[in-house]
Amino acid sequence: MSASQKSSGSDGNAQAPIIVKLGSAVARTSDGLLDEAHLNAVVEQIARLTAQGQPTVLVSSGAVALGLAEAPPSVQDERNPVQRRQLLAAMGQTRLMAFYQKAFGAHGRQVAQVLATRDDFATRRHYLNMRGCLVSALKHGVVPVVNENDVVSVTELMFTDNDELAALLASMLGATRLIMLTNVEGVFDGHPDSPDSRLIERWEGQSFQPKQGQEPSEFGRGGIASKVRSAQRLARLGTEAWIAHGRRPAVISDICAGGGHGTVFPAAPRPASQPRRWLAAAPAGSAQVVVNDGAAQALRAPDRLASLLPVGISELAGHFERGDIVTIVDTSRRPIGYGRAEYSSETAAQRLGKQRQKPLIHYDYLYIEP
Repeated sequence: MSASQKSSGSDGNAQAPIIVKLGSAVARTSDGLLDEAHLNAVVEQIARLTAQGQPTVLVSSGAVALGLAEAPPSVQDERNPVQRRQLLAAMGQTRLMAFYQKAFGAHGRQVAQVLATRDDFATRRHYLNMRGCLVSALKHGVVPVVNENDVVSVTELMFTDNDELAALLASMLGATRLIMLTNVEGVFDGHPDSPDSRLIERWEGQSFQPKQGQEPSEFGRGGIASKVRSAQRLARLGTEAWIAHGRRPAVISDICAGGGHGTVFPAAPRPASQPRRWLAAAPAGSAQVVVNDGAAQALRAPDRLASLLPVGISELAGHFERGDIVTIVDTSRRPIGYGRAEYSSETAAQRLGKQRQKPLIHYDYLYIEP
């Protein structure tokens, strides 16, 4: 998919953005300092794309690593890991944004800092508010620089990693492409250092088990397995995803020009609607809806759009209200997908197994896992 294509998820006739995600292993040097020379090259590529009319969002790690490099020695003795991370992020984030402000400013571009937690994706209102801010920034040629808000994030509000955050933003904005820059060339079919391993240039649904050497970096939480999961889900929603080496010269420019080196996850031919993109991003509550085999088969059918009717529900587990996101599972409790409930669990219990009832989950607000 060309970066010049329009996306059905974008606003009006505005060109859909691309998302560039920069991992900690690419953003810093071996001694934990910001790799300014390399990041300036990344900034130059993004500034050039923006000048050519291609809106671009940068998701950048590096705040915690920067904070650690600048923190007083006593921080190393902090026993509370959450508070330690919060402090390091608070210290490092100011330095990270100061660098990007100066670097993009050298190319005549302004930046906007956007810090997010998983809670910002939990409700439709929060989701649309953040989306509106990002769309406005892109409309005016401002480059949003996004990072997880580690200062307020605790375990239940944390993203798996910035790969997940980048994929959620790409879904939110109807991006044509997500480029995840890391410290390997892409996804390999074996250990990356083995001479027998081959780079998987085009992902066609291969099975994947991470090998040694594909685990998270010192300051990261993801690794290749996380990137593959994020790329698979995003491609299914209609956005092309790439995993590529962040230190390869002109890596972003080459990919956007239709070439590039790495692993590409081709986008599904039919982009998902905005409500489904939100559902793919919104964290589900603890409530589960258990469906019978017939309903499970209908929901999973690739050639039809099916709502979840009470007649197909065999059991309800947990409480939910109208508008809550619930998890749909089969009789073996294997997740099928997620959906927004049209009415409460009390009303659903009264209609359980009955025909000619209003759908509990309309297909417009239903997301089925691949």
